[in-house]
Amino acid sequence: MKKLLLLIASLSLANELSLDKLSAKNYDCYINYINNDYIACDNSVFKNDSKEFELGSNVIFIDDYKGLVLAISSEFGEKTLNIYKDNQIKSKKISSDINKAFLYKDMIILTSLASEIIFLDLDFKEIKRVHFSNASINTASINKDKAKIALGFESGKIVVYDLNNHTYITKEVHKDNIYNVDFKADKIISCATDRKAIISDDELNLIDTIESNNLIYNCAISSNGLVAYSCDVDNNICAGDEKIIIGNLYLNSILFKEDTLRLNAYSKTLYEKDFK
Repeated sequence: MKKLLLLIASLSLANELSLDKLSAKNYDCYINYINNDYIACDNSVFKNDSKEFELGSNVIFIDDYKGLVLAISSEFGEKTLNIYKDNQIKSKKISSDINKAFLYKDMIILTSLASEIIFLDLDFKEIKRVHFSNASINTASINKDKAKIALGFESGKIVVYDLNNHTYITKEVHKDNIYNVDFKADKIISCATDRKAIISDDELNLIDTIESNNLIYNCAISSNGLVAYSCDVDNNICAGDEKIIIGNLYLNSILFKEDTLRLNAYSKTLYEKDFK
């Protein structure tokens, strides 16, 4: 029995990975946000390790679409929406309630803590806005083909908004505040105060539920259905059969680029783990 317990313990330890076992890219600035192809680092935006452009304040969110890059920057609580194309930048001050911004064809979609999504043209002129409830939109994710957005609310509700026909569906997926959503292919993962990570399809039909003894702050899903989430009191990340020990880092976000998990932690290093 003692030998069996030692074997189980050794297998458990073998599945734990420290950050120094992951691939790492180092920068001369602090990473604020990442998406598949771009990295927001202090007041600069990088692509493929090369600086694309620089703004006058910290870049806190980025999205891109067919040569356009959209960035939210912030300084002293004031936010600015920026569009970069062909070495030129257009900017506009926006409300501090705006937390996400996405590009869709010839439009910009803003999500707001005021429970609204706001549609602008590329010259920042408002087209329409949709108000949902009294609960704030905490997080949002757009799918790869830019056809739908998943919105996560503080009430535990998820809204999937169809950008092609401006219709939406809604469902109370969690019992409390949603921290994060990720939308890949036709699958959505959400994680919340109720200590659950829930995987749904894009019609919000339940696929799977992951339960934890702790709050789940971060979660991500790949196009192939790989799942990663913060899985213990120290917010270490579980993905497949691996637990990534993040040490004393405070993770800003996690995401899958294809089958590669990327970890962003308010530091000068971007960590990656390939799950192919």
